[in-house]
Amino acid sequence: MPLANLPRWRRYLTVEPVVLFYTFGIFMSLPVLTQYVYFRVSELKGFPYNISETTEKGCKSDAGANSSLKNLEKEVQDIAAKIDMGNVLFQSIPSIFMVLLLGPWTDTGGRRPALLSPAVGSAIESLIIIVIMYLDLPVYILFVGEAISAVIQFVVFIGGVVSQLASGPFLKNLGFIPPYWFIFACHVTSILCVVFLVPESKKNTEGKKLRLLSFDSFKAIWSVYSKPRNDGRRNLIMLLISDGIVNLGVMGISGVVSLFVLRTPLCWGPATLGVFMAFRFFMQGFGGIVGIALLKRFLSDINVIRVGMLTQCASLTFFAFSDRTWMVFLGKNSFLVFKVLGNQELSPWDAFSSPEAPGPLSPRTDR
Repeated sequence: MPLANLPRWRRYLTVEPVVLFYTFGIFMSLPVLTQYVYFRVSELKGFPYNISETTEKGCKSDAGANSSLKNLEKEVQDIAAKIDMGNVLFQSIPSIFMVLLLGPWTDTGGRRPALLSPAVGSAIESLIIIVIMYLDLPVYILFVGEAISAVIQFVVFIGGVVSQLASGPFLKNLGFIPPYWFIFACHVTSILCVVFLVPESKKNTEGKKLRLLSFDSFKAIWSVYSKPRNDGRRNLIMLLISDGIVNLGVMGISGVVSLFVLRTPLCWGPATLGVFMAFRFFMQGFGGIVGIALLKRFLSDINVIRVGMLTQCASLTFFAFSDRTWMVFLGKNSFLVFKVLGNQELSPWDAFSSPEAPGPLSPRTDR
């Protein structure tokens, strides 16, 4: 229904509630799922790890003294890391194709289906994980849920911070299953908001319309890179390559960080992990707002991106030598004040897309 024909109260409804509930569910699932996989692998291998018995005071003085127990802990860590890598792959590979197909199509088919599809996929994924938890099914079935789930910034920021803060008390007092019912409820609420509340913002346009899930979508994306440009097609391609390399490193280490802090020498509990992830997300949002505004007063856009790359490297290097809680918090959070790479890279992408057809480049959005 055209926006002008809607009741007055619906004209003022925007996507913020949708994004809030969706991101709340997504970001809360990150620490919950990581600790669940670690728990299940520990249970399988006979390693003593019970989330209800963990403390926030770190490892006991004799932790790691038994060499066989330490080797078993390392084995658990290795298996959990491989499962986390599998989750990332099974989520990322389908996502690449889905966003390439859906992004250009939204320019003619409307924005609401693109809002609806990730919420539906995440809701199905949550249900699959809940079934796995109830029936103690093999954790490798998680790959199916991640693949299905593959099928905006202040609200994302709030949802990410609050959800990860809440994950610790949820896990400590309720276990794994109730938090995932809550995550599922967030995704269902997001779906209902899209279906019944959010109006279609894309106006009908004349010209050829793309079919849903057709190869014409790939042609629309290719046209962005093949079109002659005064500002340089080479810059666009280099930006694509550098962005891919950086995100490959960031995505690869995300789950490893959570697994690392659960074992010796740190032995974090769920509350500490939740606070850490929430604070990291807060600092990243803070850096995206304050850091960019500050640096752009003195540096050009390309130099701001270079600063972002350097701070990314500094953050990972410092973290590699971290064996104390304060070092992990400092290394993964203090550098984020100027870790503006992801946010700043969006501005050159925006320059290459047109208001009438931003779809081909719209998939370039950090999760």
